[in-house]
Amino acid sequence: MSTNYEDELQSILPDFVGLVRSPTPISLPPQILLGAITHFLSRLRGQSLQRFCLSLMESESLWNIPNISCSEVRDAIRLSVLSLVTVLEEKDVSFKVWRMSRMARQWLEDVVKAMSCVSLGIGKAHLLVGLIQGFDSVDASAINWGNSRIKVEECVVLDLAKCMEMEQNKISSILFEALPYVDLARLRTLDVLKLIEGIECHLYDEINPDRPKEDLDSSSDADGLGRALSRAFKVLASGGPSSRLHALESMQRFCSRMRATGERLEMRQQNCQDGQTSEIPQDLSFNINQNDRMTFSVLLIPTFTIVETLQDVQSHETASFAIELATQILISLASFAFLGDSNVDDYELYYRVLYGCLDFISERGDVHTSENLFSTLKYQRMTNARSAYILLLGDELIHQLGNRSIGLLLPLAEKHAHRPEHQHSFDAAHALFLTLLKSSSEGLQTDNPQAAFFDCLLPNYLKILIKQANSDNITSDQLIQALPQIASYASARNFASVSMCLHHLSALPSSLATHIIEIRVAPYIATHQLPIYLERIAESIMSFQQDSEERLKLMSEAFKMVSQDLRDDLKVLGAQWWLKWKDEFEGKQGKFGFWRSRL
Repeated sequence: MSTNYEDELQSILPDFVGLVRSPTPISLPPQILLGAITHFLSRLRGQSLQRFCLSLMESESLWNIPNISCSEVRDAIRLSVLSLVTVLEEKDVSFKVWRMSRMARQWLEDVVKAMSCVSLGIGKAHLLVGLIQGFDSVDASAINWGNSRIKVEECVVLDLAKCMEMEQNKISSILFEALPYVDLARLRTLDVLKLIEGIECHLYDEINPDRPKEDLDSSSDADGLGRALSRAFKVLASGGPSSRLHALESMQRFCSRMRATGERLEMRQQNCQDGQTSEIPQDLSFNINQNDRMTFSVLLIPTFTIVETLQDVQSHETASFAIELATQILISLASFAFLGDSNVDDYELYYRVLYGCLDFISERGDVHTSENLFSTLKYQRMTNARSAYILLLGDELIHQLGNRSIGLLLPLAEKHAHRPEHQHSFDAAHALFLTLLKSSSEGLQTDNPQAAFFDCLLPNYLKILIKQANSDNITSDQLIQALPQIASYASARNFASVSMCLHHLSALPSSLATHIIEIRVAPYIATHQLPIYLERIAESIMSFQQDSEERLKLMSEAFKMVSQDLRDDLKVLGAQWWLKWKDEFEGKQGKFGFWRSRL
């Protein structure tokens, strides 16, 4: 830093420090104020830096500016760490990495000295959080912060312990956001159960949809509190056996509260849509939905940590508890199923949580686990979105379904397979039918009750499928994908079941899609019927104009069928059929007839 620049910085520092320390409201424009904080913090050194840090921590006006949130000021502090590293990187010196780390540690030592002069307070808490978030923003290999970084983390832990003891809730809610960046070993010195209770209290206050806007604390950040709770769960779960058991119990309480939150939000949205409440104008429904999605995304952060913890459960004593907890998570997610109508696909964590629980139950659960899950979901309000979610669970847990579960899922699937107006539940219903057919076909050789179930399910679903296809509720591509699959499952039963598939297919108007399906079903036709069936396929191909896109598509399908899909004992028959018809398919019939006759 040049001497002139440093002199200029020192000349304006007293005025800015005076402005920050003044009890009167700060009148600087937000961007100028925030930029100045970042600039001074990253450029000052020694006693000037300490004096500036003290002014930030002891300021009464800085943390109460109407048009600047405390999180924005914290972010300016975080950016000062990045700015400091950038300034150091610009210096052209030998042993650059070592010197950068040394100068960064000297800078941080001055900040720590300033913090040691200030007792517990809001300003100090914000400075701690901003600093520790700044450390995380810097490439760990670029700077070695040394012992001063440890002192910052210890300061967070000590101040948080004091806050919890003195019930300084406002300060502790700020310090919670530093927890994701503090070493687990240091956090274990806290009363973690009390810590979790405190974080949850602040988190649910922050996301409470009924909380008046004037009560909202601008220093709180729901995402940060979600990450803090996630970290606290990790701390508790990383301890001994009793600590891990306490962790599972805390996680279970969180899931119950999460479920209640989802049910309350779902009811509120339903009332808004029905126009049954005077508190929520209809034109605010979009904003309500956006806020509900934000609430869900926050709750997913600690939920994902719970799922990760479940994967590490090894002891027999906690295994059943863990399975129950995974079930509770799936039930909690059901209460947020209404968000499926508003792009729940945006949530990457949602799918990681959902399929993490499903994988865990599939691996360690049994039929009893699934029966408990669906028996609980059975008595909840069955909206379209919730039905889609339940049908999805049934599809994924197909090998663990018991009689009671199937008794719930089959009528639900049949109901929604006829309701294309709700796309999610419609798709989920048809997917479940296909999975049930596949699953039941796998045991046809040994299980007579399974055969009876398949014989009942197959014609019923074929009727549903063809009806929806005739109504254009199922696309040609979906039909082309579904019917050959069903025929393959039917072939495990008998050829009569395959003929049933073709019989229902004949109820559809002749089209390119139906001809493609006929070709793809050919591998499942009885051997003695295959020659006649192949001749009908040839006639179908010839019915389209030569060189047309449709004929070329069918030729491609037919060639794939005879070369790849037919059973080994039928490949010769298929090859003979193809050679017989190939020239006619290509329009070469009779072109060389004279010369062939002479030969």
